[in-house]
Amino acid sequence: MKRMQNLAASILLTLTATSWALDSDRKQKITLDGGGCVTNQKTYKTECPNGLVIKQGTMKIKAQYGLISHKDKGIQMIKMTGVPAHFEQKMESGEVMVILAKQMDYAKEEEKIYLKGDVKITSDMGTTTGQEMEINLLTQEISSVSDDPEQQFHMEIVPDND
Repeated sequence: MKRMQNLAASILLTLTATSWALDSDRKQKITLDGGGCVTNQKTYKTECPNGLVIKQGTMKIKAQYGLISHKDKGIQMIKMTGVPAHFEQKMESGEVMVILAKQMDYAKEEEKIYLKGDVKITSDMGTTTGQEMEINLLTQEISSVSDDPEQQFHMEIVPDND
């Protein structure tokens, strides 16, 4: 039953990704700004306990706390938390997609963003909510994921946008 719920949620959530981010955004430089950030050269980590803002093209992420793992001149992982953390990006359609979650983790090697805690994704198609979701940046799929059979998934589709 749980597998069937996750499959149904994955299929439905894929519909929300019909108009994805601007291709030109991925070619823009990434800027990271934070308050009180400390970089440890031995552990290859930068901690931003007073907030973190990441920008790339039309993408903007704001979090109350950020932890960046980096090595060999590149970002490996970014962990962000907030009440909630805020992600927004302009889509090919011209609309802006907004993602809110208590925790957002970007794993570069996997090309995935993991979302946890009161997740809300709003796009021109509608609104999707749940407790744990995963965005695959390569396949442009959004999946509802959880080991908890009680996890709720909810989607509202705006008429004429389906």
